[in-house]
Amino acid sequence: MKLALSGFGLTVVACMVGWVIQGSDGAIAAGSGGLVATLVQMGAGKLMEGERDAAFARFMARWGMGMGLRVVGILVIVALILIDPAVFVPLPTALGFLGVLMPLLALEFFMVQ
Repeated sequence: MKLALSGFGLTVVACMVGWVIQGSDGAIAAGSGGLVATLVQMGAGKLMEGERDAAFARFMARWGMGMGLRVVGILVIVALILIDPAVFVPLPTALGFLGVLMPLLALEFFMVQ
């Protein structure tokens, strides 16, 4: 729940930055990127749930699946931009994705410590 709330808050911030960059189109694009990042990170977190104390091979397999899910998120962002660059303006969409995903990765790291 903490990850979802943090992702939502970061997405709101990304929307505001997108608004500054490109107006309402930028806000929608950045919000879309932030939403994809939040969903990807929540999915990756679910994959790791209960596996942090597992055997090394099992832990690494789950970690690899989480990284693969993040790559799928990048591919989704690229696909959205290529399908309709007028709606998913490239810069705000990418900044929304990275601006939400990177802090959520750090939050996940510090929540484990």
